[in-house]
Amino acid sequence: MISFVHCSDLHLGFAQYGEETRFADFGRVFADIIDYAICHQVDYFLIAGDLFNKRNINSRTLNQAITLLRRLRDAGISVIAIEGNHDKAPYGEQDSWMWFLNQQGYLHLLQPDFVDGCLTLTPYDHIRGSGSVLEFPGIRFVGLGYQGSMMPRRLQELSEQLEEFPGITVLLLHSALARMMHLGGIAWEDIAPLRSRVDYVAMGHIHRRYEEDGWIFNPGAPECWDLGESQAEKGFYHVIWPEESKAAQVRFIPSRRRLAKTITVEVASCQSPEEVYERCIGAAAQLALPAESGAMLRLTLQGSLPFNPLALDLAHIESKVRALTCCLVVEIENNCWAEQVSFSGSEGSQLSREVLERQVLAGLFAQDPHLKGAQSTLVDLALTLKEATASQADDAELARAIEELAQQLVAKEEAGLVAVQQGQAQTAAGIEVEGEKQD
Repeated sequence: MISFVHCSDLHLGFAQYGEETRFADFGRVFADIIDYAICHQVDYFLIAGDLFNKRNINSRTLNQAITLLRRLRDAGISVIAIEGNHDKAPYGEQDSWMWFLNQQGYLHLLQPDFVDGCLTLTPYDHIRGSGSVLEFPGIRFVGLGYQGSMMPRRLQELSEQLEEFPGITVLLLHSALARMMHLGGIAWEDIAPLRSRVDYVAMGHIHRRYEEDGWIFNPGAPECWDLGESQAEKGFYHVIWPEESKAAQVRFIPSRRRLAKTITVEVASCQSPEEVYERCIGAAAQLALPAESGAMLRLTLQGSLPFNPLALDLAHIESKVRALTCCLVVEIENNCWAEQVSFSGSEGSQLSREVLERQVLAGLFAQDPHLKGAQSTLVDLALTLKEATASQADDAELARAIEELAQQLVAKEEAGLVAVQQGQAQTAAGIEVEGEKQD
């Protein structure tokens, strides 16, 4: 029998909302998974990317990771890991902190090599601590890590090189199927050619659980990296292969995480900020959260208002709700819009979410006279940032998108300046001609 635990997106070091308690939460949930692995005496422990929350970690985060990983090493459980987009080497550096843990013997980091820009599979060298294919009796692990928008091409290159193996083959990827994310997702036809040579695809990157075809498994981040994930299924997998069997027994284990709630407060009938505040406090009171829970709460304001929504004091709402509920974290989202950009019932019901968001944003930007002429580009920028954040796009991809939109803004500003200068020149020329006539 061969068994392993598969987890991902642990995000150690994340003091979410500036709360040290949240730093401890992310470490505690990792410790829980390790407890389970040791108790059930698994053979391997898989981390499918994003062990850390950011590339450049501090000493406390490194100490936390080493303390926890040492327990697995002492228990004789081999840790197989890949880098996620959050784990990459700090900018300007060659090696990541995952590489350091690999060199210190706390985990086996699988990374592909590249020759002339093409992926090359190499056996894992235990002395050098490098390679992308790691074999044990009856099982091999192949790791590609995070390849961003290049993942479809890398999967094609992998399919061309991966040979048959008599035992079990597990592929570790930090990516997602296209149906789960808009930017850089994997189409089914990109990965399907590997079906005959890969028995289990261990995914990471998306923070909620999903599965595909009894073959691709994504456990989700075991803690809430964002309050928008509060309703998502999260945890890890316990996978068992009975003797001489290609059929795995896959069991999903929900993680023990801090209580998180999200509620939407309709404020369309409110005539003043004070009425909005009262409605928010009333909605929070109805939750009846246990004082000892230390819950996290996201409260979203929604609806058209007869005044500028930016006049709402979100910090005031947060402090009142926090005092009432004893929540560890209270996050207020203002999704309101001014009445001049509201929609009739029949029209609004027919609008898609994307169109509605675009019109609301356009209305908000239109309220600032300094943004005249740039509203459309700013709406594009806001929606691009939202989509990229939701899909956890690579920093480089996000930077390129922002740069392109910024260039559009500059081009429009320059075009406007040229038009003004031309108008001024024409006016000056007209004055000069008129003066000549008078002379």
